[in-house]
Amino acid sequence: MKILTSELSSLLYNEGASLAGFGDISALGHDGYTSCVALAVKIPAGVIAGIKDGPTREYFDQYRTLNSRLDSLAKLADKYLSERGHRALAQTTTAVAESAGYRTSRESLVDVEACRSSARALAWERIEEHITLCGKCIEICPHTRTYLKKENVL
Repeated sequence: MKILTSELSSLLYNEGASLAGFGDISALGHDGYTSCVALAVKIPAGVIAGIKDGPTREYFDQYRTLNSRLDSLAKLADKYLSERGHRALAQTTTAVAESAGYRTSRESLVDVEACRSSARALAWERIEEHITLCGKCIEICPHTRTYLKKENVL
């Protein structure tokens, strides 16, 4: 299994992943799946620094580009694992956002409807897009703040 994860990690990093991790999800009872691959791609620090007051066109463009890259990476991982005889399911960004587990944990932290409404109003005001995108969660995240300091943006 270590060879498989090592090979898959290398493949994902070579294709643009910033982070790739593997986890045991057997306790979640997710349709019989017992393992997962978690992926991340960096949002450029300057783009994050620009969303202090709400979304920017640059953030919106990066959001779409990076989500597309995440989808491609998820599909690549699915293909890699399937070709080696493993049961795999690519959870694309759309599928992840709509998953019940994500919604449940998110709703325990924030008033989802108020957040969505505010984000849509702010996106329209700042970039004239009818979308739910503001970036505030990312901008204020302690991990993001550490990243921005490391990149000398803060």
